[in-house]
Amino acid sequence: MNLLESDLQSITCGQCGSALHLPLYERPDGLKVVRCQTCGLAFLNPRPNEESILKTYNQGYFSGDSVGDGIGYGDYLSPHVISDLEETAQFRFNLLSRYLRWPGLRVLEVGCASGEFCVRTAQAGARIVGLDLSPEIIEIARRRYRGVDFYSGAIETTSALQNRKFDLIAAFEVIEHVPDPKVWLAALSSKLAPGGSIALSTPNLNCGARIGFDRWVGFQSSFEHLYYFTPDTLSRMLEEAGFACRATLSFGSGDRPTPNGAARSAVKRVLCSLGLWGLAKKARGALNPIDQRVPISEDGNGHTMLLVATNQGAFV
Repeated sequence: MNLLESDLQSITCGQCGSALHLPLYERPDGLKVVRCQTCGLAFLNPRPNEESILKTYNQGYFSGDSVGDGIGYGDYLSPHVISDLEETAQFRFNLLSRYLRWPGLRVLEVGCASGEFCVRTAQAGARIVGLDLSPEIIEIARRRYRGVDFYSGAIETTSALQNRKFDLIAAFEVIEHVPDPKVWLAALSSKLAPGGSIALSTPNLNCGARIGFDRWVGFQSSFEHLYYFTPDTLSRMLEEAGFACRATLSFGSGDRPTPNGAARSAVKRVLCSLGLWGLAKKARGALNPIDQRVPISEDGNGHTMLLVATNQGAFV
């Protein structure tokens, strides 16, 4: 983001409202991460104002056009990216299947992007709705996966969700983008049926502290992120929003890509261009399932953490 001083605003802590904070890290884009002295939440301050935040999620956000600036994702129309999205959806589905029974479950995915997780849950018998702020990515999802309900908008204002309740709301790597996470969590809670669950994943600041912030991908890319949570700060925010945390998992190394990783990406692109990536991926999946390639722990040290919580203590 090419931001001017007039594009920035100073804020208080999004958890406790305190104005007391200490510097934690200056990102490569020049913006500073601070940690609240009262509750420990880490956040960008000063940060882009609301208008600048909205401009971030333009048409190039899912096309790979902004990746060189440390923002957004690779081209969601590229075959090798689609393959990765499908594998990620399966991984998330497998994790949540530890705690949920899918047949008949009313599910909302907030930040669904092109809809791969939605389709996987629908295949398992869930009644799924996908929601994303980007109209462009929702159009891609609708073209790619007919028969699933996809909507563009915010959970607070989308009229199609006005009178609907859900048994599960999933939001993968969303809360760190949200300008006011407490208001957003209240909106999620308002859409849950009694005893409903939420599943949130987000980068884990504890991983950065463990491996070093200069090495941690969480501070070296994804410069649209506004908040940085630990298992403690996120679970505390959930509890204050009326949720009971039932599970915390973490996974992933969090290291910046290595030359070996770049070489693997090049091989993937070549296989995709030859139409062979699908076969190669199926073979790899059969020999080495993703759940075995990505160690999952409950120690809170992995790069990505996943928290599952309920709104009234009921849990399957």
